[in-house]
Amino acid sequence: MQSLKILKIIIFIYISLLSLDTMSSEIGPEISLYNIGTGYLPYIYHNGSNEYLGFDYAYELRGSDYPQRASWNIVYNANGTISFRNSYKNVCIQWYYGDGYRTIQQRCNTVDARQQFNLQLTTTGALLIKSQKNGQCLYSNGNLYNGTCQPKNLDYFWALIPPLKKSST
Repeated sequence: MQSLKILKIIIFIYISLLSLDTMSSEIGPEISLYNIGTGYLPYIYHNGSNEYLGFDYAYELRGSDYPQRASWNIVYNANGTISFRNSYKNVCIQWYYGDGYRTIQQRCNTVDARQQFNLQLTTTGALLIKSQKNGQCLYSNGNLYNGTCQPKNLDYFWALIPPLKKSST
């Protein structure tokens, strides 16, 4: 009987946490992220969580499901931040560990500050994508990294563009 009560409490807490996550965010438009410095787009390379993101030119992402792998929903979080949720595999971009480390994809939990970002407009009209966790920015140097923001370095500049679509050729 005691174990049944404990099980009920665990289920109640689990459901409460799930509802907290879903109540904390609203799904926005589908976009692709475009790095101004390299011309690369981040995409889901592996299907699981805790994996590095792929990063390549749009014309290289022409396989059967690659356009979907490079499409992200903007998730508007209750605290004013945004998250990027891949619309194909339901994983989110997540800040990982520290300065100079590659960014990962992780099961979406938009109440996790590592998956929350702020967009900062630069004088050029490009965006800096800053982590809510520690204020570091996403940047490109052949792959997708997080590091100390450099607002004059094109590798840190981003544009939100229409989502990639499958080519008819």
